[in-house]
Amino acid sequence: MFRKPIRIQRPDLRDEVHELVDQVAVTRVAEKMPVEELLRVLGLRVAPDFHDQLVSRGDLFLGEETFHNQGEEIRRQVTLLGIGVNLCIPPVLSGTITRFSNSFQLVFREDYSVTASKLLFALELRHLDVSRERIFADFRGASDLYIDLSDVTPG
Repeated sequence: MFRKPIRIQRPDLRDEVHELVDQVAVTRVAEKMPVEELLRVLGLRVAPDFHDQLVSRGDLFLGEETFHNQGEEIRRQVTLLGIGVNLCIPPVLSGTITRFSNSFQLVFREDYSVTASKLLFALELRHLDVSRERIFADFRGASDLYIDLSDVTPG
């Protein structure tokens, strides 16, 4: 059985995502991205004490074809799509990066990605596609997430 993606609108993320796409894909000047930014484009709000944890974790280093981050594991209760879940950022995040003319994609290695769990469900971020119009997150173990950055409600 195929699950339909969860669709939400987050026009409040548009400027931040445009700037990120410009740096990572268009001008390709970004060699790193804060781990916090990865969570923010998924729509997570980051409390000040969580921000401090993420800053100490360091950045996601972006190579020509790969990305990685290494640090202490972070486990934290967060709210994702209105549901309280246990978020885990493992000691190593890694995978491949593909840059396009106006977007980029991060594909995470299995077991080297952000996970969230609650009671009997667990999900793992497989890949994240970021463009000026939308963010698409593919999750193992749950419905995918489609974040529309426009402020126009689809008809």
